[in-house]
Amino acid sequence: GVERSDVVQLRPSSAHTSNYHRDELIRSAMLPDLATAQWREQAENSKDALKSALQGLTWVEAATPQEEALLIALMLRNVAENPSKRAALVTSDRDLARRVQTELARWDIEIDDSAGIPLSSTPAGILAREAASVMIDGPAPVPLLALLKHPLVRLGLPDGEARQAARSLERHVLRGQRPDRGIAGLRTRLEQARAEADDMDGVPNQETDASNKRIRELGQAQSLLNQLEQALGAWANGIDGLVAVADLVQAHRAFCSALVANENGGDDDIWSGEPGEALKALFDALADHCPSGWTMEPNDYPAFFYSLAMARPVRSRRPKNPNIHIWGLLEARLMDVDLMILGGLNETIWPQSPSTDPWLSRPMRAELGLPPPERRIGLSAH
Repeated sequence: GVERSDVVQLRPSSAHTSNYHRDELIRSAMLPDLATAQWREQAENSKDALKSALQGLTWVEAATPQEEALLIALMLRNVAENPSKRAALVTSDRDLARRVQTELARWDIEIDDSAGIPLSSTPAGILAREAASVMIDGPAPVPLLALLKHPLVRLGLPDGEARQAARSLERHVLRGQRPDRGIAGLRTRLEQARAEADDMDGVPNQETDASNKRIRELGQAQSLLNQLEQALGAWANGIDGLVAVADLVQAHRAFCSALVANENGGDDDIWSGEPGEALKALFDALADHCPSGWTMEPNDYPAFFYSLAMARPVRSRRPKNPNIHIWGLLEARLMDVDLMILGGLNETIWPQSPSTDPWLSRPMRAELGLPPPERRIGLSAH
């Protein structure tokens, strides 16, 4: 119940007066978009205060998100070259944070992002997402190629052969008319390609090198299909009806392991490192917490898994530059650096628009003791 006017300044000073104007400026800038009509009135009523608040402040209006990320990366790089200075990017825009990290990586600068990156955006998470799609929806050309060309996929083949076999499968089976559903449809298309190759071999003066190459590629495609069918197991031609979620998780995990298995059967590539450990922890949590009687339509599983992987952050343990950081809005309130960059100052991103809850009205939220939608906007403005 304390009002702002009730707070007494213990030691007023000129420095505090300047900070007060800056606080007022940023407080106004962080108003929700419905209240920004106050800006013009405030600017006209306090021109001297506005001039004082803008001292030492630089505003950059970027034309594109990529330009914004590059400008921020250049400023952070400049600070990183001075060991006595510290800088931080504060933003709620996760896409901007990842763009800045990518730009800094061009100069071999590793930056600490306190929020990490979603598991769904890591190599292991992407493989698991594509595997869930192929396992449930069947080996359709586009999702199947996205999976087979993933750098971690080996399917028990020697290093490099899986990628070459995927190219052969694409060239002779997946291009042109869409194959029938399941592995059986791919095998039918492969037999058609073999018959076409045999007809071409009967043509006089047919180039032997081209014929041998085609036969070799068809053999590679056949071998890859065999390995893929073995990896899918009972899911090779799809399953209809409700399925226990625990069974879906177990089959998905086994499929991921089979996809990355090398010629010796090892599957460490997908479970090692921070992303692999996070993926393993997600599968373990699903196995431990899925009720035995909980069933699901198989078609719902890929979206279900993606939503869980997207909500699980992965943080790298590799050494980072100690002088530059990326912070979220709430934690940045307690930090102090030589250069503070506020990125992504766009309406609906920062400040956010109040979210409309389709399930809980404002009186219902108040009765349950939940904060109003605007509270997070206020915290972000700090």
